[in-house]
Amino acid sequence: MAVLSIVRRLAGAGMLLAVLCSCDPYIENLFKNADSVSQRASSITDFTADFGSAYSVLLVSDVHFESGYERPEKLFSYLAGLPSAPAACFVLGDLTRDTLRTEFESYLQFCDDLKQAGIGTVYAVPGNHDCDDGGGLYLSMVYPYKSCYRINTPGLSYYFLDSAEGSHGDEQISNLKAAMGRDAKKKIVLSHYPLYSSAFSDKLLKSTERAVLITLFAKSNVLRYICGHTHKQETQDFGSFTQTVLGDLHWSGQWAVLSVDEAAGTCTCVQY
Repeated sequence: MAVLSIVRRLAGAGMLLAVLCSCDPYIENLFKNADSVSQRASSITDFTADFGSAYSVLLVSDVHFESGYERPEKLFSYLAGLPSAPAACFVLGDLTRDTLRTEFESYLQFCDDLKQAGIGTVYAVPGNHDCDDGGGLYLSMVYPYKSCYRINTPGLSYYFLDSAEGSHGDEQISNLKAAMGRDAKKKIVLSHYPLYSSAFSDKLLKSTERAVLITLFAKSNVLRYICGHTHKQETQDFGSFTQTVLGDLHWSGQWAVLSVDEAAGTCTCVQY
């Protein structure tokens, strides 16, 4: 029996090692930059925008630009065929592959191309591939030069959150609770990591954090939580709000369009 117990322990250790290796980029980032999210997202910065009463927003995630910019022609062909351009674009993390300046420069070229296609402003949040340096390059190169902020429109509040280390961190969540507690408007929350995913490394790993956020969103008039990271299009119903997980633009060539009616206080999301 003692031998069997040892074998079982070794097998369990082997399984744990395999799990850790399977999500190596996450684990490396988690331990290397564990405190970075608190430094980057120590407060929620407010911006104002007026996209109109009824409008659409282009949503992309996991664009993973490398040093040589490759324009995603399928997306731009789609945009060229629209009767009117989306009011804005929200990029939900993993702008780069290795947090290199040349990769961020490719992302900025992408933003310029979106503006040439008629999109007014491109907003972003960081992903786990964007902050290997703690977020210095991201904050200095990516508009609006914040990793945690809120866009206030006449009828909605958009909360952009930093989950680049796989967690939003206690300070950011504390600030979020306070901000949402004072905000009576309906809300849309955007971040990189899903609240829930079937894969071990593809969701916020702290179960307590997930529970806190789900409870907070349920009582704070949140319409939708939009994220990426898994490279797989998914939708989960949390009762009072919906989670939309975007596919990746880089390899799968996927994106989504959020249609918003601020007067009615509604939104729909279609994935492509």
